[in-house]
Amino acid sequence: MVDQAKDGGEAPRDTYMPKPPSKEEVDQVSREQGMISDEWTGEPPADGGEAPNGKG
Repeated sequence: MVDQAKDGGEAPRDTYMPKPPSKEEVDQVSREQGMISDEWTGEPPADGGEAPNGKG
């Protein structure tokens, strides 16, 4: 095989092939996502607009 770097071409690069997550990894992410809460505090938007339901 001819070394491409000597011929002025690009050197061969290593490729990265990610593996799919295992069942345990998927379950862990699902548990962590279940702990995320997105509670709205009821404060009006920063741009001075009106909050939903006429609050603010």
